[in-house]
Amino acid sequence: MFNCNGFLTSLSTVEDLTEAGSPPDRQVVTVWPVRGTFIADDLNHPVDQTEEERCGTAIQDYDPLGAKRAIEEATRLFSAEDKAGVAARNSSCQRGGPWLLAWAPGAKKREYRG
Repeated sequence: MFNCNGFLTSLSTVEDLTEAGSPPDRQVVTVWPVRGTFIADDLNHPVDQTEEERCGTAIQDYDPLGAKRAIEEATRLFSAEDKAGVAARNSSCQRGGPWLLAWAPGAKKREYRG
């Protein structure tokens, strides 16, 4: 729960960063995989929820298959960019998580989907 609370309080939204002059394609995308976009929307735009309640939802609805797909996507990205050592470390991830994943720049997030 501690990591989740820190994550929620330390990151700005895409909208906030865009207003501050950082276009979305230059931002870091951080992903906590959850089971469905409606859950992600509720977590990203809470209405009358405490951080503790949001973290409880994030942990309860964590999507291990989505995390696995994201790690595979990152592995393909690193392989395509001739970063074989990083790709090998990514592909060797056997633990169940939870994983908090990030891409920089964010524009590369969807370039290497399977």
